[in-house]
Amino acid sequence: MAKMPRARGLSHVDPRRHSANSTEHEIEEGRRQKLERHEIPFDEEFLLHPGMLALVPTLEWIVLPQDIQGVVTARSSWAREGLNIATATFIGPGYCGIITLELSNLGQIPIALFPGMRIAQIAFLEIGKKYDKNPKRSQFSLSFEPQAGDISRDDDAFIFGGDRRTNR
Repeated sequence: MAKMPRARGLSHVDPRRHSANSTEHEIEEGRRQKLERHEIPFDEEFLLHPGMLALVPTLEWIVLPQDIQGVVTARSSWAREGLNIATATFIGPGYCGIITLELSNLGQIPIALFPGMRIAQIAFLEIGKKYDKNPKRSQFSLSFEPQAGDISRDDDAFIFGGDRRTNR
C-alpha cells in the first residue's frame, strides 16, 4: 500500500487548512483530496517516477522503550540510484506503530520497487536515561498505515499572526 499526494483541484499546500481552527471535517476532507491510496500486491512493481513522493509503510510494527530512539536511513545502494527516504528520519522514544517511509525519486529515471524490498535501515540509539515525554502523544503514534501529517501543529501564532480566533 502506498499513498501519494495528488493536486485534485488544490492550487497549493496551505497550513491554515490544517490548523486547530479547522473543523475535523475540513481537515479530513483536505487529507482525502490530497492523498491517493494505491494497493500494491507483493508480486507487482511500483514505479516511483522522478519528482514523485510516496508514503509507504514498513512491514514492521515497532514499540520503542523510553530510553531508545530510532534513526531511519536509506541503504546506500538505493540512495545511489536516486531513492531518498531521509525526510522523516527520527523515531522518538516511546513510539509505537508502523514506520512510514517518505520515498522520493531524486534521479532522472523511474525506480521499480516491490513490497518487502530492503530499501531502508534503522539504527537504534540508547539515550542514556528515560525520556520524560510530554503526555501528549505523537501525531503518528499507533499508526497502522501512512497518513498525512499536521503541518500546522503548534504554529497557529505564526499562521494567524497571534490571533488564534481568526482562521481565514
